[in-house]
Amino acid sequence: MRRSLIACDTPANAAWGEWLSEDSAWRQRMLVVANSGFLGLQSRFEEVEQICQHLPGHQLAMLGLTAAMSAGFCEERRVETYSRHCLWRHSVATAHVAETIARVTEACNPLDAFTAGLCHDIGWLELETTHEIRWHQWLASAKDLALSPEQESSHFPMSHADAGYELLEKLDAPYWVVSAAKFHHRSHLCDLETQPLVGCVAVANYLVSRQGWTSIGTNHCISPPGTVLRQLGITSLTLRLLWSQLSMLLDEAGTLANAVLPKP
Repeated sequence: MRRSLIACDTPANAAWGEWLSEDSAWRQRMLVVANSGFLGLQSRFEEVEQICQHLPGHQLAMLGLTAAMSAGFCEERRVETYSRHCLWRHSVATAHVAETIARVTEACNPLDAFTAGLCHDIGWLELETTHEIRWHQWLASAKDLALSPEQESSHFPMSHADAGYELLEKLDAPYWVVSAAKFHHRSHLCDLETQPLVGCVAVANYLVSRQGWTSIGTNHCISPPGTVLRQLGITSLTLRLLWSQLSMLLDEAGTLANAVLPKP
């Protein structure tokens, strides 16, 4: 995953052929992702080399990161309202919608928004694998009381946002990916340079969660502050446009997310 994050930071310089030749599982997932129909790709790829030859760097980076990151979600786990597969679908949907918001508003690089959206909730995966007893207790409480993200740090050693921040730091993720993980529920606290990107992820996370594509099976995501919408240039007309496209975007994200999950 470290290599794919590096590629998202400098897509034109990524050594995809070399990296994928060293990891057969990643090669296979890359083919599956490329052939899922995401990005409107009509070609059927038989070899990874064809993908590397025919797709531009930014598309390779999106597909490569999706293929790499999916490995951590393939094994299903269900606890209370939580499903690891649903967390994966939420992450892919947030990435796709954040990329769309970035393109519509021109607030930041769409590839950056996709990358940050895909990684924004990776802290939940960290918490559910390292704090199992507290994780069960948290889900039971969240189901009944709709606990807010701010209450996580009093239950766990750290919130899912901070857990994601620490994990991505260890993976040498670009600073703007790390920032999105840490501040997607409090975008007003990040530095000015990353605020537009984090804002795209925050709005996408809210829209996706409102449609039932939640991270832990319970919608505890509050609307981003009006200042975030204004900074992105999102007007009521923009919001109506996003809402009108949301079902289509979720269908596309679902196709991509499901492509790499084991068939039931």
